[in-house]
Amino acid sequence: MRSFTFVAGLACLAASPLAAHEFKIGDLHVDHPYSFETNATAISGIGYLSITNEGDTPDRLIAVEADFERVTLHRTEIDDAGVARMLSQEDGMEIAPGETLVLEPSGLHIMFMGLGGDPWEEGETFEATLIFEEAGPLEVVFNVEARDGAMEEMDHSHHHMDGEAAMQMPFSMTFQAMANGSAVDCTSQVAGFGPEGDMTIGINDLRFYVSNLSFEDAGGTSYPATLDETPFQLVHSAGSVALVDLTANTDGTCAPGSISFGEGTARVNDAVTGSVTGEGITSVSFDIGVPQPLMQAVIAGGTAEDAPSPLGEMYWNWASGYRHFVLNHTVDVADGTYGEGYIHIGSTDCGPAEGKALSDRERCGYLNTARVTLPVSDPSDLQVMLDLEAVLARLDFQAPIMNMETREMLGVQPGTSCHSAKMQQDCATIFQSFGIDVDSGASDASGNMAFKVMP
Repeated sequence: MRSFTFVAGLACLAASPLAAHEFKIGDLHVDHPYSFETNATAISGIGYLSITNEGDTPDRLIAVEADFERVTLHRTEIDDAGVARMLSQEDGMEIAPGETLVLEPSGLHIMFMGLGGDPWEEGETFEATLIFEEAGPLEVVFNVEARDGAMEEMDHSHHHMDGEAAMQMPFSMTFQAMANGSAVDCTSQVAGFGPEGDMTIGINDLRFYVSNLSFEDAGGTSYPATLDETPFQLVHSAGSVALVDLTANTDGTCAPGSISFGEGTARVNDAVTGSVTGEGITSVSFDIGVPQPLMQAVIAGGTAEDAPSPLGEMYWNWASGYRHFVLNHTVDVADGTYGEGYIHIGSTDCGPAEGKALSDRERCGYLNTARVTLPVSDPSDLQVMLDLEAVLARLDFQAPIMNMETREMLGVQPGTSCHSAKMQQDCATIFQSFGIDVDSGASDASGNMAFKVMP
């Protein structure tokens, strides 16, 4: 059983005449923070309490801090099919004047993620700090209690059942570009590329879509994931997709003018979040790209300008559809010459020369959608690296110089070039890194070298 050291203020308050387990800050009265015991396979626990606002102005619980990998505010909603989804409360939880906010099973709650195989046992306690928008921080103690029949918890961490509702546990998958064992961002200069190892690259734009995400257990059973609805994640009847954007457009080699055809955006996002129903999960699988039915629905229903976020970017044009993966970068050579690189992976043969993509077919002729499968130890905190060495190391870094009007090749310069065309010399090598057959456009997750679990 774990042991905790209570701060003096908490110990005195818990023993005061106010109550055995009540806490107060300003006009806010917090009653009985508690959680339920967990089993040995649990990766997260859930916290409950009630907060009464005895004042005349509203306040809001905006965050909770504790000694766990991640602590988040959520609410549970059960749909018509009896599936309980856990939705993030990114804006916090309001406590109106004269009212009581109740966090309870099957409703609002606090998720404490990353138990790491150390289950909570009845009688234990742990400390946390409630952060209020107006009142500020309040240190409290959560009691770990036994489950009973009347308060059986729908456990996010172990796929328990409450009535007919199957609970979905949260997951978070964070991405980071890496090279030479170090993180890479807009301010990085990564050396050692090219046949002679004399070329240095700087990232200008690095974005990709993630879709068709599912988790698998040791027996091979697959559990499709449900994405949260955020500005970077679209949940649509035709499919769901998340945009990972690891670069802004202000600093270093991401700044305007760093390359000839820069197109990066100001906003960034490194995580895909959602929930999944399952237990004993050992792996995760996902596509790098926009699902074909979703691409068809969005393009058929509007224009590039009014496409829903995050599908308002990264299309080649409305006739050619979306790119799945974009990596634009600078190239500096030790002899003082320089160039730039453009690696764009996307579906091709998507429709007529004139008109909208997928207007005359259900899917593109060449999907070029990479499938990735990675081992999982904790779905609540997946960390994935994009290995730039695996993507770029085998290229010769000689890019064509083209007349943009006549498409005539004028020469070569330092750089990389792949726009998902088989005849482009870098595409075969790039596609191989992603496990994609450059001739058929089919993907084999076992061939993926680009995405790996963070070491």
